[in-house]
Amino acid sequence: MSDATPTGEGWPPPPPARSPYGSLLSRFGARIVDGIIVSIVVAVVFAVIPGLELGGLVYGVVSALANFGYFVYLESSRG
Repeated sequence: MSDATPTGEGWPPPPPARSPYGSLLSRFGARIVDGIIVSIVVAVVFAVIPGLELGGLVYGVVSALANFGYFVYLESSRG
């Protein structure tokens, strides 16, 4: 008898099926929840770090950048 492992067929297994997208309402709700989470984090950062009371424009820019970074991170890491 031989101890060699038998070779398989010449075809690789098929790729796994992709999961279906969520409904429009569930994706909208998830976007709202994500916005709330990022807004809370940005508000805590502005409350903790002194000297950041520069006004609404700075808060808006920082909040927009945080939302954009959060979106890019989730899209690149989870698809």
